[in-house]
Amino acid sequence: QPTKKFVVPSCKELNLYATYFLENFLPHYPFIHKNLLFLDIDSFRSYLHDGSFQFTTDEMMSFSNVICLPLFIVTIGSLYKKGAKTKTLELYEMSRCVLHVYLDTRKSLKEKRIDVGCSGNLWLVQSLCLSVMFRLFADSLESVSSEMLIKQVSAVSSLVKSNLLSTVSQAVVDFPSQAQYIFYESKLRTSIMTYSVCQFLKIFYGTNSPNFLSEHDLDQLVIPDGEQIWDSTIFNSE
Repeated sequence: QPTKKFVVPSCKELNLYATYFLENFLPHYPFIHKNLLFLDIDSFRSYLHDGSFQFTTDEMMSFSNVICLPLFIVTIGSLYKKGAKTKTLELYEMSRCVLHVYLDTRKSLKEKRIDVGCSGNLWLVQSLCLSVMFRLFADSLESVSSEMLIKQVSAVSSLVKSNLLSTVSQAVVDFPSQAQYIFYESKLRTSIMTYSVCQFLKIFYGTNSPNFLSEHDLDQLVIPDGEQIWDSTIFNSE
């Protein structure tokens, strides 16, 4: 069977969806810094690599790592536009395809013992969080498999445990740059967001897994800064 072809919306339409995400989603779930939506391409790629400007792996990944998070952002943002349901589902399918390309490519490169660099996993966890939230609340045309959902949330929880928690378990007072502050606070907020999703499934759906983030996992986390401080910072990648 021929592969279904998707048409990417115009740049104007994508920017509109990103604005909806900024204005309607982030005030309620501020685990992604709003300044990311205004970065130039090199600064954004630096964010994907935890502040590094070594982009050599991007081409090996077919740039799937570069466009994955923005696609999920505009997908969520499109939910706030009336009459855009069909486009929203298409954007979600595009986002999932790009995510699978990245994961499959990374796995293939590692099996070939090709160095894929030390690209950070913050953007990946944030993308997966948005994907899970979409499946829970937006994808009304497709029934959600509890088994698949448990696997997805367990995978996100594992990434948080192995990549984020250890870096935000101690309070940091002075940061060398605002970018480093944003990385720290983003990892902290993304960890808490993942825990919130786990708790939501546990409390309202009776769905749980030993791999989910627990209260014990978050015992050592510091308290996130207030929104005024968070919103006033700028990702200066210099």
